[in-house]
Amino acid sequence: MTWSAPQDTPPTVRIAAHRSAMLPSERRVADAIAAQPESLVELTAQELAERIGVARTTVIRASQSLGYSGYTQLRLALTRELARSASQPRVVGEGMLGRLRAEVEELAAGLHRLTSTLDEASMQRAVALVAGAPRVLVLGGGLSATIAEDLSMRLTGIGRTAEYLLDPISQQIAAVQLREGDVALLVSGTGSTQSSLAAARAVAESEGSLVLITSFARSPIAELADVRLVVGPVQQGFRDELVRRTRVPHAILVEFLIERVGEALGPQAAAMHARAMAILADNIGE
Repeated sequence: MTWSAPQDTPPTVRIAAHRSAMLPSERRVADAIAAQPESLVELTAQELAERIGVARTTVIRASQSLGYSGYTQLRLALTRELARSASQPRVVGEGMLGRLRAEVEELAAGLHRLTSTLDEASMQRAVALVAGAPRVLVLGGGLSATIAEDLSMRLTGIGRTAEYLLDPISQQIAAVQLREGDVALLVSGTGSTQSSLAAARAVAESEGSLVLITSFARSPIAELADVRLVVGPVQQGFRDELVRRTRVPHAILVEFLIERVGEALGPQAAAMHARAMAILADNIGE
């Protein structure tokens, strides 16, 4: 299944989503742009090529790999992105509290990127598949395991029973048993975690469909997915995004999906949610 970024997706977001599938020489161009967009946006293709140590044609190919017709179009898009993100930094203070405020400010400033790689058709199809499936299996490991487990619990809480198995081998065994109409929801930031890839391959061997929530549009798992929900990175540095930040935008998307599935299920979801909240209240105690 092919995936292309929406037209208004910022260049640095495209880089994070497409980087893993680019050639090494093209990746050097992409990494340089993502690391120093302000200082490189004024350079011509030839000047950028000389700065990085690649051929001019490599710069053009890298631009095309990101979905642009050429480097000129990439420069224009990068200029628009920089103009949008330019703002006066707030005073956050010193010490640990100041550092926390700075982290929150940085995260908030980039949240608009979250939706920049999503498309309406994929969102609607994902909700329809999950709402209408006889069986929903939630998959995910590593840093995505907690989000996957929460997704399963929250879906079950609105009456859309969903399974999540902690053991990766058990996930594979369950995935290969999916039947026609069943859906596997897989959460994987990178789209290349080995245990999640094995589970995705098990889904591909079954009769079920695979809906992937990820931050990388092109990855081994993405190639197996029937529906890709590509969550835009909220930071320009993809390494920082991978290690610390993918879980925040993924959690936001998961919350939204649960609400839309609940709407698709209608009154029965609202009734089940009320019952689940009553059970939760009973267990909290005084």
